[in-house]
Amino acid sequence: MTIGSTQLQRGQYQLRAEEGKSELQVIQKGKVVATIPCQWIQLPAKASYSQVLTDADKVAQVQFGGRIAAIEFNQ
Repeated sequence: MTIGSTQLQRGQYQLRAEEGKSELQVIQKGKVVATIPCQWIQLPAKASYSQVLTDADKVAQVQFGGRIAAIEFNQ
């Protein structure tokens, strides 16, 4: 799976982003393994749950449950 220009190996990851900042941290086993540039967008309504939207094998958008803002990546 690719997120931004970073190729991630199979495994479990935690995604951390602060609203208003233009980067997403990808964390595995408590360590930041990648910092990805991103942009915040407004959704038409609050996301019902957190989800990662993909286009083929690339992460296109990350939505956060209960938030009206999501992040997108320049592909």
